[in-house]
Amino acid sequence: MEAVPSEGLAPLLEGREPAQVRELVSQVRRLVLTYKFGIDEIMTKVSILRDRAASPQTSTRCATCWPARRT
Repeated sequence: MEAVPSEGLAPLLEGREPAQVRELVSQVRRLVLTYKFGIDEIMTKVSILRDRAASPQTSTRCATCWPARRT
């Protein structure tokens, strides 16, 4: 994919066939959505970790997966 010049998209689109423009738009959409979904997933995980850190009484271990040790 070509870099976008500071003048905007017009120089990239001039002289291109409509099919080429549609393909370029499709590629950009796919790229943006890929990054958007990845960023959304990371932000969800950060939010969960932030909530857990703010609630010290909440255990971070699942009682079923990590049973308490018996001494």
